[in-house]
Amino acid sequence: MPTSTAEQLPLVPQISGHKHMAELREMSKIMDLHPQAAQLVPSDLVAGGINPKRGAKGLCGEQVIRAALIKQTNGCSYEQLAFHLTDSLSYRAFCRLGFSDTLSSSTLQDNVKKIRPETWKRSTER
Repeated sequence: MPTSTAEQLPLVPQISGHKHMAELREMSKIMDLHPQAAQLVPSDLVAGGINPKRGAKGLCGEQVIRAALIKQTNGCSYEQLAFHLTDSLSYRAFCRLGFSDTLSSSTLQDNVKKIRPETWKRSTER
């Protein structure tokens, strides 16, 4: 018999079989097969003014590219991207964000905009 309230929430969220999740899984597989794309980004971040020896750990190259792909495929603003990455377990998993990782729209914008056009081009070459 159904209860009126949930006694305990599951520790591990269940990922739905939604069509968009299947797309994210395929995108993730492609990125995993071509890690050179993520390997190009850290030099752009440092050249753009991020000091790797100061402040918080920050995002790795792979996380920045994955966040940029979410933004581009959904056509959303950085504010919306920050919301989606906070709210969506699917997007958090795709971007490989930890349980307690939080990102502001300004942090996302600052990181994504540091990726140079040449890096985007090189990341898609085989």
